[in-house]
Amino acid sequence: FVEGATVRAMSDEGTDGRRIVVAEAVTGGDGWADLTGLPVYWKMFVIATTREGDRSDAVVLRVEPRQRVIVDPLAIPNPAALTIVAKLDEAFLARFPAARVVTMMIRPADPARDPEKRQANTPHADSPTRFEGLHPGRWLVGAVVSVAGTYVPLQIEDVELKAGEEQHVDATFSPNVFEGVVTSEGKGVAAKLIVEDRDRKFYFSSDANGTFRVTLQEKGVYRVAAARLVAQGDIIPVGEVAFTDPARRIEIVIPA
Repeated sequence: FVEGATVRAMSDEGTDGRRIVVAEAVTGGDGWADLTGLPVYWKMFVIATTREGDRSDAVVLRVEPRQRVIVDPLAIPNPAALTIVAKLDEAFLARFPAARVVTMMIRPADPARDPEKRQANTPHADSPTRFEGLHPGRWLVGAVVSVAGTYVPLQIEDVELKAGEEQHVDATFSPNVFEGVVTSEGKGVAAKLIVEDRDRKFYFSSDANGTFRVTLQEKGVYRVAAARLVAQGDIIPVGEVAFTDPARRIEIVIPA
């Protein structure tokens, strides 16, 4: 039995859709905590957090008026640890020798555990990054890479952690950096580029010669629009552009 653990009932069924704490209590010496005044018919997540920061698995509850519910047990698994060594691909470093991994990030695949996400800076190349006290389950491993004057967030891989496990991951990856030029009537144009990926938009700019770099999470065909920097707000649809080969120079033409 865990004494002094904080037990919270949380729900996202409030008026604004944000997750809120609807009840909270601390366990006694027998491991029990009493939560009162729970909202009826709401979907709630009951989670315990020890004084050391270890978290239990979530239990989902819905209660009816005047109903009393018992959760037994609310189990707190042994925490896991993850060590990551992240390296940039040699062929990528040949194109961008100054590129480096600046931050490692992990976050739970379960959105309900989003507050558990972690990140750590990596001041030295190829140095191991260790995360401790992790809840068992599937974690998404990502990194922030400094390349070509920009900071690029990338998702690397998924890791399944078991209770009490210490896992080591060696990850070698290559960001998708595409180089190209924006032209109009055969001349380079300074422009803002808008690259659309379903419901997301990415913004990039070309310089006075029209040269640009675009970094994308995945290769593919994207819808592109452009706006000359000298004509603010005049956005011109360009159409679909293939960002499939980072070694191929891309030309985006703005009509006169």
